[in-house]
Amino acid sequence: MFCKNCGAKMNPGAMFCRQCGTKAELPEPQAERPAPVPADTKTVTPNTYPTQKTKSKAPLIIVAVLISILLLAGTALATYFFLNKDADSAQEAHKQEEVMPTNSPAPVEQQKDLALPLQAFITRENAAGDMTIAVLDNKTGKTYFGGDKEQKFTAWGFYLPIYLVYDAKTASPDQSLLNGVMSSDPGVCNAAGNNIIRLMGGPSGISEAIVERFRTSATSYGRYFAQANASGDNFTNAEESVAFLGLLNQKNMPSLLSYDLSKFGITAPAGAKVYAQIGTENNAVRKQLNVFAIVKGEKSDYCISILTQNSKGTNLSDLLETIHKEMEGMNE
Repeated sequence: MFCKNCGAKMNPGAMFCRQCGTKAELPEPQAERPAPVPADTKTVTPNTYPTQKTKSKAPLIIVAVLISILLLAGTALATYFFLNKDADSAQEAHKQEEVMPTNSPAPVEQQKDLALPLQAFITRENAAGDMTIAVLDNKTGKTYFGGDKEQKFTAWGFYLPIYLVYDAKTASPDQSLLNGVMSSDPGVCNAAGNNIIRLMGGPSGISEAIVERFRTSATSYGRYFAQANASGDNFTNAEESVAFLGLLNQKNMPSLLSYDLSKFGITAPAGAKVYAQIGTENNAVRKQLNVFAIVKGEKSDYCISILTQNSKGTNLSDLLETIHKEMEGMNE
């Protein structure tokens, strides 16, 4: 080792330089490094034993937690639906009340069946097969029948299809003919109706026009009105005739039916406005009647078609009164 000041050689371990007296700088002692442990040896801490590796339980814990969560969620949902069941029922009932206000017509399935008194009247009059009745409720669209609704009857006084098809299929219909065919005078009706039939190609032509326009199958004209010794006849049934009345009511034109019931021995129901057209085989006898009417009551609004044959239309005042009471009761 050498003096850092004069460079003289110094003995190992000397504190000062012999030549100049400068304090020697001793090297810092180096920490003793532990001997390396051989790779194949294991260090064992006194009083301890080597640890043994075990399988991890984390997946089982996670599964158990998930199952617990699902069970808790299911219990909560069941409790929620149970507690809210009554509230949902009350809410649904409130919705139905809003959809169906108290002043609206009752559902058809809750109404009385008018067909029962209609059929009872036909039975009482001993008119099975000789009378059929149809009543169309204009408020609900429900139609009630007494007798066979599809049975064809001679269409005495049934000028309405002639009016409707001529008005619908003619670009510029003659208003005098339209007014005439719906006149309360049978002679005027026949004359105007026959002119319209001629303009539309005769009985077969106007029948085809009616089928094409209204998709009917029972209403047809095989002769002119009041034509004697004709080979064919005019027909309709209860189902189609009351539907034609419904079309007229939709046009808001019931006043086109302008016959006076009293002239045919019929009394209108009390409190009702009756718009009617009446047909008979013989205006002098007037025992065999067809009645086509739109009735406006205090609570009811309906169309009625009564078709008869073999002189069975003799107590129609009673029938109209019965029907009107039933219709008024349905709309209370």
